[in-house]
Amino acid sequence: ANGRSVEEIREYLGVDSLHYLSLDGLLSCVHGSPQDFCTACYSGDYRIDIENPVTEQDITGDQLRMFS
Repeated sequence: ANGRSVEEIREYLGVDSLHYLSLDGLLSCVHGSPQDFCTACYSGDYRIDIENPVTEQDITGDQLRMFS
């Protein structure tokens, strides 16, 4: 889908229509607070500094705190 329009993807899939959920729409479908979910792939808001990598142990700790 990278670099293709919604119409091009719709045609490729051979479907009548294609729509995407907004981030708010996606989060409204799940139980819990929106802050409990990592949405970085959609929002670009990373919980860790991706420009300055940290140790694996630091990342694992951040990830575990998201689920507690």
